Amino acid sequence: MSLLNKARSWLTEKVEQAAGELVTYSRSGESYPVTAVVGQTLASEVEQGAARIAYSDRDYLIAVAALKDLGFGRPRIGDTIAHVIDGEEIVFVIGNLDGAEPAVRFIDQGRDVWRIHVKRKED
Repeated sequence: MSLLNKARSWLTEKVEQAAGELVTYSRSGESYPVTAVVGQTLASEVEQGAARIAYSDRDYLIAVAALKDLGFGRPRIGDTIAHVIDGEEIVFVIGNLDGAEPAVRFIDQGRDVWRIHVKRKED
């Protein structure tokens, strides 16, 4: 393993330790706890006079190895992530953004971390 690869792995681990939160990743009736870092992507902006309104969607950053170890592999559209926020479990579903951004992509050249776009699941 090269020095750069070691540094990437170390950084991924440190970010998870500092900002990671436990979520439940589910697919086809199987659910497992996994550590994720919460992120956000700007989905669109609308100008209304002098004001600019920005819409954003929630992202989860999850280590590729974490999902691989669970047997899931690449995240799929329709998989869900449940996250307890302020004492309430909220379920998010993986899906495409309204723009050109794919639902799932790597965030790094080493392909160590997935950026997963989600939207709150409708009840």
